[in-house]
Amino acid sequence: MKNKTTVRLMGQEYNIVSDAGEEHMQRVCLYVDGKFKEVSLRNGFLNTNMTAVLTAVNIAEDFLIISDDNLELSKKNKIANDEIKKLNETIEKLTKENEKLKKGGI
Repeated sequence: MKNKTTVRLMGQEYNIVSDAGEEHMQRVCLYVDGKFKEVSLRNGFLNTNMTAVLTAVNIAEDFLIISDDNLELSKKNKIANDEIKKLNETIEKLTKENEKLKKGGI
């Protein structure tokens, strides 16, 4: 379901239509507006269009850093899960061997 939300970016109001809820879109736009202000303060000589482009580049950089971190964590998670699976298999094998030894035979 499409939701229409009015947000404020760079001092102007925009109507945004999105599948996301209003609260989510407000958070997104608050983040974008904060980045825009950050870029604008660091580069006061840039016009609005140049500031918007540099803001987009900064947000894309943030996204790619987080995506790379997520990929690395996913790889580490898979390695850990594989190790857990091996350890559980070893536990199961040793438990069976222990039961056989308790019964007096291998």
